[in-house]
Amino acid sequence: MYPIYNQQAILPPLQDIKRLLANSFIIYQPKDIVAGDFYWLYTKKEMVYLAAADCTGHGVPGAMVSIVCSNALNQAVKDIKEISTGAILDTVTDLVIATFEKSGEYIQDGYGL
Repeated sequence: MYPIYNQQAILPPLQDIKRLLANSFIIYQPKDIVAGDFYWLYTKKEMVYLAAADCTGHGVPGAMVSIVCSNALNQAVKDIKEISTGAILDTVTDLVIATFEKSGEYIQDGYGL
């Protein structure tokens, strides 16, 4: 058993994945303690939504974008009636952009310094 780091708080419990998708497995080996990669699971009525995400950046910047994206995925699936992947991803894109536009400043993700 590996220790639980703060970013893992946004990851769905493995027992939920096993319950919903019995013949599945997860390999999650982030490069650092916090990273831009995460997996996501959401159920709505009889639908199971699962995503493996890779957000830009590493370390803390990547982890922050991961949290924003995870929250956007949750909100998109809760709020929209359309269940197509394209509609969900379009909504997630709009929510993420809106989140970062609030600062009114350019966001540097650690690349191109």
